[in-house]
Amino acid sequence: MKAESGTYVVLQNLYRDCARRDALLVLENTKAILTALGRDPESITLDEITLFSKHANFVRKIDYRPLAAEYAADDHHKRAVTMAQESYNPEWNRTAIHDYVALRAWQEFYDRHGRPAGDEDATLEADAAEMQKIVDEYWKEVGYDGDLDENSQHMIGEIVRAGGGELHVIASLAGGIVAQEIVKVSWIE
Repeated sequence: MKAESGTYVVLQNLYRDCARRDALLVLENTKAILTALGRDPESITLDEITLFSKHANFVRKIDYRPLAAEYAADDHHKRAVTMAQESYNPEWNRTAIHDYVALRAWQEFYDRHGRPAGDEDATLEADAAEMQKIVDEYWKEVGYDGDLDENSQHMIGEIVRAGGGELHVIASLAGGIVAQEIVKVSWIE
């Protein structure tokens, strides 16, 4: 198959004109909706709509439980958490239940104390003990009567050790910068 430059340019212009017309139609509908809602019809610009339209094929609707339902201890939630904990087996059924419970404990700790667990070296052990108590309370709330297992203790320890910092984000940024510099040095040689 052969393509000539002139034909390709004509086709490209055709697609560009079509996209521009579509964006104008979306802008017209958007202005009508904004006016009906009592909002400024000029608050969304043609440039924003054009940018959105370019990337609209990547938009996906994902349904999750509402946040309020996540914190409500309904029967479905209790069964799901209990079953995940009881069926955990590091050999064949690795779930993220320990991460989930530890993160919920962290959020509860933060709500109670107004600070992240482990934010000061002097309180590391006390914060870890408090987090373990919170996890025990949560297990009782959902009806799980087992003990705090090693994986949960490990996750709690890691969360407390992080002290509310975002070390992983910083480490990935630093790693990317170092990798880029290595590529530059390798390229010169």
